[in-house]
Amino acid sequence: MPDDPTWLDIDDFKKRARAGDAPDQPATVKSFGVQRAIDQEARTIRYVMSTGDIDRHHDTIDQSGWELPADAPALWHHDHRTPAIGRWINMTTSPDLEGDLAFTRAGVDPFSDMLWNLAVAGVVKTCSVGFLPKEWVWVEDDDRPWGIDFKRQELLECSLVNVPANASAVQLAKAKGIDMRPLADWAERLLDDYHQTGGGIWINRVDLDALRKAAAGSSKAQPAQPKAIDPLPQHDQVADVDDEEAEVREQEIREAEIRLHRVLST
Repeated sequence: MPDDPTWLDIDDFKKRARAGDAPDQPATVKSFGVQRAIDQEARTIRYVMSTGDIDRHHDTIDQSGWELPADAPALWHHDHRTPAIGRWINMTTSPDLEGDLAFTRAGVDPFSDMLWNLAVAGVVKTCSVGFLPKEWVWVEDDDRPWGIDFKRQELLECSLVNVPANASAVQLAKAKGIDMRPLADWAERLLDDYHQTGGGIWINRVDLDALRKAAAGSSKAQPAQPKAIDPLPQHDQVADVDDEEAEVREQEIREAEIRLHRVLST
């Protein structure tokens, strides 16, 4: 893994690349990932980690351009400060990037145990690649505004990212007997120093607080009193907090994307 990559979300990466102000090693992420097979005995789940399809940011990733380590860390929401929940092994790129997420051995880490149970139950089933772009080209296509074709990229890590923040997901986890308290503890830790979390945690604070409340409420323990929060909407994760709030955040996201396009066009 390169020394000290600078983690940027995809819009920041594009803005700084267009302005010629990108850091030396600008790492970014792309969410895709679907489960293909679960091996209960080996405690592994095979995922399609990336494809060559055009994504919602109008970008593509050339699957033949992946530079893969022998194995890679498996994280939760690109949180580089929390111990890995396992390793990615047996990775291939024909036709798409696939790999087995080998979870930490049972009983070693309650957080990894919880995510294994959530993944097996189908509650958490999405992953997101964190990579270092090495070669890319801007797309000249009106149907793909500000799109990038990534030609060559180095895989740094891949994270599980599907947050079970809505009530139905929590109820599903409870019905299956899954202890959600480690997830509530994780969200609480992030809320304590939200503004100090360096790149890599792309969950806005409203969604993070909703996740903490939902996860804490799924156990018999009394949830901690929520701190006063200042909503900081971001575009990668939008939780089902309530319809009115979600609609407001969607409008803010659309307005932010319009502003970004104006900046990039100047």
